[in-house]
Amino acid sequence: MPYLSEALEIFRVHGQDVGAVSCLERIAEIHRQEGREADALYALEDALVIASQSGDKVGEVDVLAAQAYAFWDSGDITKAVATLRTASDTARQIGYLFGVQEGSYEEAEKICQESISLARSINYGLLLARSFAELGRTLRRLERVSEAVSALQNAYYAFQDIAFSGTGGAEAAESLAEVKEEQGDVQATLFWLEQAIAEYRRLGKMEQLSAVLEHRGRVLFDVQQYCEAAVAFEASWILSYEIELFWRTRRVVFRLARIPKTATQAGL
Repeated sequence: MPYLSEALEIFRVHGQDVGAVSCLERIAEIHRQEGREADALYALEDALVIASQSGDKVGEVDVLAAQAYAFWDSGDITKAVATLRTASDTARQIGYLFGVQEGSYEEAEKICQESISLARSINYGLLLARSFAELGRTLRRLERVSEAVSALQNAYYAFQDIAFSGTGGAEAAESLAEVKEEQGDVQATLFWLEQAIAEYRRLGKMEQLSAVLEHRGRVLFDVQQYCEAAVAFEASWILSYEIELFWRTRRVVFRLARIPKTATQAGL
């Protein structure tokens, strides 16, 4: 993050408010992803002051949206909804639309579509990715599977375009794997699990990585690819043991015990 701090100082010195706001948003996102919610909200508050004072209404909406997600992640749903409503009011003043994520699934779908339109209008990649991800989850609940797959794929690839996207891409890949598993598409399920594994490994998210490795092993076991299943289960077991997730190590041991010994011996 040092280079972002240096860039922020340069923007401040030269009065480049748009650049300063952008830097503060990136800094806030790093804080948020690393669990420093207070620091994230402080940076966003600073960004909101700069955007407001400079008359940058689009910047205000951008920051308010980020603030709302930070409140949401911290568990303060009331503030999250209130902030989204403020963003909605500000956005409508400048001709944009924004929605609040509440109500029925049909209403949620409409809100997600509005958020996608807004994100594209203000070129806010993180909001675009999150909106596609939420749309995908909503469409799954509505049992519109093919549309859900499309939305989740859009979410995954949108997250790939963001430098500090956190676990969003991995979570979208996991959701896609779940949908494909429900459809009985084993190859697609394994493909998306591999993407999730790569993302969690890159991010150092060991707990999530161990869970996805176990999931991969289960899928392989179900199609009788026992050698590969054993490798996945063993990787999950080792990782879970290292991070002291002993409840998972016990479960994975039981899964390993179900693999026919003749299958693993044949793979040696």
